[in-house]
Amino acid sequence: MFLHQLSPGAVATINHAAQAAGTTDTTTGTQIDMLGYEGVMFILGVGTLTDTGVLTLTAKNSDVSNTYGAGTIDTLLHPITGLTVQGVATTGDSNTLVGIDIYRPPSRYVRAQWSRATANVVVSLVIAIQYNPQTGAATQLAVAPGYAAAGYQLTSNPTRSLV
Repeated sequence: MFLHQLSPGAVATINHAAQAAGTTDTTTGTQIDMLGYEGVMFILGVGTLTDTGVLTLTAKNSDVSNTYGAGTIDTLLHPITGLTVQGVATTGDSNTLVGIDIYRPPSRYVRAQWSRATANVVVSLVIAIQYNPQTGAATQLAVAPGYAAAGYQLTSNPTRSLV
């Protein structure tokens, strides 16, 4: 499917609200049902990250709704390397974004999970963006309060980009 805009082919949801400074904890976001979508990207807003603080964003998957293994069980691994798919923020990464993009997850349900270690880390927000709908165009971004989309067709750029 060829889309000129991102919004008709994506659904964005708040996966977890802000989280005060903390250390040595693991938190999970709301589960995402991937039925009808090819991928999901989790974006975590890092607030103040105290020197030596570490935040690690990973994801878990499951074939059964709300049934995930403890610890690292069901953690998504890279299909080629076998390593954990993760985004990491460390010293100097205050007020940045950390993200992971999961294309065609092996199981229907996916959820973000993040851990904070060593020193205080503030989580500003976690967003999940599901993309490439398989059962028709997603419409949430185009109709949800606070969103706007504009398609200018050929009026703003009559010469097609070759990129």
